[in-house]
Amino acid sequence: MLQVQTLVAAVCFIFWGIFGASQSNAEEDPPKAAESTKIEPELTYRSAFMARRYRSAFFDTKKDTNYVDQLYLSFLFARQYDYRHEVVLEPSIRTQRNRPKSPLETVIEQGYVRLQVAKDTQIVTGKKTEYEGSGFMVSPSDLLNEKKDIFDAQYQREGKFFTKILRRFGSHSLGVGYIPSRGQENSYGRAWLLASSDIGETDLRLQFTNQRRELNTYGLSVARFMGDMFEFHFDGRYQQRQRHLEDDVPVDSPEAHSSYKFKDASGYYLGGSRIVLTPRRSVILEGIQNQSGLLPDDFKAYYAEIRKKDDPGDPESRLIGRRYAFFSYQDDDSVAGLHIGLSHLTNINDLSTFFSGQLRFYLSPITSIEISQTTFTGGVDTEFGEMPFGSTSYLVFRGRF
Repeated sequence: MLQVQTLVAAVCFIFWGIFGASQSNAEEDPPKAAESTKIEPELTYRSAFMARRYRSAFFDTKKDTNYVDQLYLSFLFARQYDYRHEVVLEPSIRTQRNRPKSPLETVIEQGYVRLQVAKDTQIVTGKKTEYEGSGFMVSPSDLLNEKKDIFDAQYQREGKFFTKILRRFGSHSLGVGYIPSRGQENSYGRAWLLASSDIGETDLRLQFTNQRRELNTYGLSVARFMGDMFEFHFDGRYQQRQRHLEDDVPVDSPEAHSSYKFKDASGYYLGGSRIVLTPRRSVILEGIQNQSGLLPDDFKAYYAEIRKKDDPGDPESRLIGRRYAFFSYQDDDSVAGLHIGLSHLTNINDLSTFFSGQLRFYLSPITSIEISQTTFTGGVDTEFGEMPFGSTSYLVFRGRF
């Protein structure tokens, strides 16, 4: 613990020297008007009260309790020059989500450089949080974030490593890049192509990746408003190979129990609509199909393997079933300073469900309190019925400096 605290103190001191010193000397050497420095510390404390599900394949008496709390402290340092070049570093210190008594974790949420090498051309390299796609529950077309944690927004802050060069042509853009598979040979990384266009009132976004084993993957996102009230969107991908190694599929992984084998092509598609009731109040409806996802018998075999393990690990933080229906209501209009969020996801094949409700009170521009509830329902051997907790109630405090 002392070593972690020493490391944290050293990092903060170094960045105070880099960023703070430039501000403290402002009277002696005024910065150019085009230069700017931003320092944004953010503190999140959340308590979670959980209803344990002892029959779950993932329940672990050694680590699962009915209460955990987590402290999450992040620092965003951003330096911009001439509105074109930018250096961003966002380190975070946090207690572990599932093991709060363990030592603190330190992670670099973001650390990247953005260079404007020409009027309409920029290079971005490093670790950056960047999401694409028109889907609300999931965005299959977002080939950079295929393993996004859909159940915990706090853990969606961490970026991905990549390098890309992007060229803009008015309302169109074209980019090429590389997504490394860190710790492995370059050939295991993915070549990356991105394109976007606004045609009329339709937003189009394309992605393409190529990898030695996975071959080609194509992503397409389309969104269009029909009048001021109705928005329709499609978000999907088509992949020539499944997301696991041909010769090494762990028997306790969902992919090992799918009817789709490594060399089978498949699609992952979402179609939906957003109904805008007022500028800040909307209803979202979506249908989701993952062709290589698990069906009820596949889930039964998958959980049978999990139950054989001494350490069952944690459940998947992504959707691994076949078909879903999603409903969401988001409201920032009804009560001033209050956000209301309700979401409900149903696995159509096994009828298990995931519900999330959220009330966020904005006490000031820098502080908020959030009360939220997540509930998983379903029978034995269903996707959400085997979650280690039937429900979790959160109390979250956030503050920015």
